[in-house]
Amino acid sequence: MVNRLSIDAWLAQSASEHGYASPCRRGDTNQLGSIFSETRFLDIADFNRLAIEFGPIGDSKPTNGPFWHQDNFDGDDDIDVADFNNLAINVSRLG
Repeated sequence: MVNRLSIDAWLAQSASEHGYASPCRRGDTNQLGSIFSETRFLDIADFNRLAIEFGPIGDSKPTNGPFWHQDNFDGDDDIDVADFNNLAINVSRLG
């Protein structure tokens, strides 16, 4: 079972593997894998992507997605208000 602590650890490890001193942030889906720190923030592009992918019903098959890059920030089978809340908590107006 994936929980918040699992995701926190994964975000820290992922950032470390890519040379970042701080963990990746929930809600950041655009520019994944970029080595440039200025792209590691949440902005309107991330929100727009979540709006496009929004699907609160899911398909009851968590192994086939949606995945992180499709805005599934809590590891369940859907993209719903919980995923939006993860993005909203971490959004930065200033980058």
